[in-house]
Amino acid sequence: MWNFTFGTMNKLVFIGLLFLCYSCSNDASESADEQERPADWKSSFELVVALDSTNDEFVDLHIVSSKQSESLSVLIDQAYDLAFSGDADVFGTTLFGEVDQENQLEPKKLLESLEFFDTVYVEDLITGELKDTVVDLSFNKSAVTLLTILFSISDDHSIDMKPTLLSMGKQVFNEETGQLRGFSDKFFVAVNDGVEIDTENYDKMIISSDSLGQFNISSFMIYNEETTKGLGEIISDRHGVHEFYEMNFSLEFDYSKAELTLKNLTISPADEPKLI
Repeated sequence: MWNFTFGTMNKLVFIGLLFLCYSCSNDASESADEQERPADWKSSFELVVALDSTNDEFVDLHIVSSKQSESLSVLIDQAYDLAFSGDADVFGTTLFGEVDQENQLEPKKLLESLEFFDTVYVEDLITGELKDTVVDLSFNKSAVTLLTILFSISDDHSIDMKPTLLSMGKQVFNEETGQLRGFSDKFFVAVNDGVEIDTENYDKMIISSDSLGQFNISSFMIYNEETTKGLGEIISDRHGVHEFYEMNFSLEFDYSKAELTLKNLTISPADEPKLI
């Protein structure tokens, strides 16, 4: 009798523990959205940059050496998903590849704008005849090889960089030589408050993938059409003209608020930089 009672009590205790664990893992105070929402992303960057004024009109910054604490692929994945969530403003591109603020895209319209099908002729291996074959050349997350961050710059007391738009796209290469020809932006996602019309200083942070599919910051380029002074000119005005500069900062992305912030920016001349 005692053994029977003791065994029954053990079963009841075990069932109670299972119920408690199940209740804790399904806390009603945590919504399904909170459980599925991507974790906030944060990464610190150490860059060595060089001034490039070969354009004669504009001063760009090229990355000589870089180090980052977290993968940029995670940021790209989250930004791409945000564009289709309906929780952020998304815009198409103009004929010149710039943001078209008159063309705001809802998720369904965005998907339609990225769809592209082409017809090619493929030889039938049995008959030798050429047949029409439809090829899906639509742009999707796996096709992203370029992320551009457009940011406004304030340099009243210290240099402050505020991201306003993220663009998703791809690098375009010469089919014969393999050399980079330029960039093709497919759509823009607004972060923070979007573009500030009254701000005159803009620049672009170019993030591109290498042959191994790893994403890195490759350059800072002036946003020509809307810019009075870009980051390169602001740095040279503040710190004097040097061959190299060391640049450190952190990027933080809050998916739920569509906020991307650049913090703790420090820039200093580096005549003999430590290449990473």
